[in-house]
Amino acid sequence: QQVLARAKTLWPQKIKTAKDIRAPAGFIHAYDLTRLFIAAVKKAGLTGDILIDRENLRSALENLDTPVEGLIKTYQKPFGIFDQKDPDAHEALGIEDFVMARYGEANEIILERREVE
Repeated sequence: QQVLARAKTLWPQKIKTAKDIRAPAGFIHAYDLTRLFIAAVKKAGLTGDILIDRENLRSALENLDTPVEGLIKTYQKPFGIFDQKDPDAHEALGIEDFVMARYGEANEIILERREVE
């Protein structure tokens, strides 16, 4: 609700309700990724040297040790160190984070009920 309220404040002519966000999945993922990136920048700091900063940011993302609250979930160590044995190490979401949905009559997104195994 806080993020939606902020979006309404920033774009009052375009966003009056959640239904006005045309690509909600993109909005949500962009928000969460930005939060993760900000956490990494705070952890790594910036030197002004793009090669050093790029390496430090990658390392910070792979070693985030404090939870980052997003819209999808609270990320606990969302990324790991990539290698051939762990090809999903740079994927912050797991299968448990996905859900099926459909569009309703008013173009709203309706989440399908997920059966718990």
